[in-house]
Amino acid sequence: METTVVDRLGAHASAWDRLVDDLPVPSPFLRSWWLESVAVGDPRFVLVFDRDLLVGGLALQRSTKAGVELLQFLGSGPLEPDHLDLVAARGSVADVTAALRGWLDRGDR
Repeated sequence: METTVVDRLGAHASAWDRLVDDLPVPSPFLRSWWLESVAVGDPRFVLVFDRDLLVGGLALQRSTKAGVELLQFLGSGPLEPDHLDLVAARGSVADVTAALRGWLDRGDR
């Protein structure tokens, strides 16, 4: 598994949306069109690939408060959207979770 960080889903939007469609609760708040519209701060899409196939990811927004980096689910805020979570292909949840944990541990944002 390889992680890549981008500031827009761009060419990966349709693959992302297919992952969202396949979730147990396919939240509208994880759809690419929503995420591209609601970012506060700097968007960070942490995408997880198995070779060339997008198998999951995490949509975050980055900001700084009092010199400390703050990462939140992208779109969290005054509207209080629910069902914000990582997305992962069926059968890849553990691998995607491990890859995202590794990215968070590295701190290379």
